[in-house]
Amino acid sequence: LKVHSTVVPEVVGLIIKALGERSIEGASARLKNLMEQIGLRSRLRSYGIAARDISRLAKEGIHPERMKQNPTRLSARGIEQILREIY
Repeated sequence: LKVHSTVVPEVVGLIIKALGERSIEGASARLKNLMEQIGLRSRLRSYGIAARDISRLAKEGIHPERMKQNPTRLSARGIEQILREIY
C-alpha cells in the first residue's frame, strides 16, 4: 500500500477504509493478519528464499507487460527494496 500511496492515494484511501483502518500502517497490519488467518505466509524467508537471491529475483522477475498494469512505476532497485522489506 505504501508504495502506491503517492500515485493513487484515493484508491489506497478506499482500501484503508474498507479494511476498517485509518492509516497505511493499520491497513498493512490488517492485511498481514488476514493472510496469516488463511494460512498465507508474509515473509519470503518462510518460502525458502535466501536473502542472497533477492537482487536476482528483482532483476529477473520484472516482466514489462505485467508492469504496465501496475499504477506505480518501479525499477528493479525499487522492487528489490520491497522484497527486502518483506524478507
